[in-house]
Amino acid sequence: MIVKSEFNPIYAIFLYPIIEELVFRDLIQDYLHTKFAGTVAQLSLANILTTILFVLLHLVYHPILWALAVFIPSLIFGYFKDRANHVLPAIILHIFYNFGFFLLL
Repeated sequence: MIVKSEFNPIYAIFLYPIIEELVFRDLIQDYLHTKFAGTVAQLSLANILTTILFVLLHLVYHPILWALAVFIPSLIFGYFKDRANHVLPAIILHIFYNFGFFLLL
């Protein structure tokens, strides 16, 4: 039996941002803060490294330009995670970003 996979915008707008921010911001970025304490242009090194990893992992499923398109938003999400010291602002921003992106499509 063949299972047909269909795009579900609810996952892309709500579920994926929550999972991605919990993994990348709450786990990876927080861990990297314990290893790298510096900043570059008011961005933590942990945020920059997490963003690079986020872009690289998007290359697995997306073309290079699509993957690179997440670079700036990822830095912004990480910036708000750092400033609030909580993942919720990053989750909310990511949900609004994805909602706007898929609304345009």
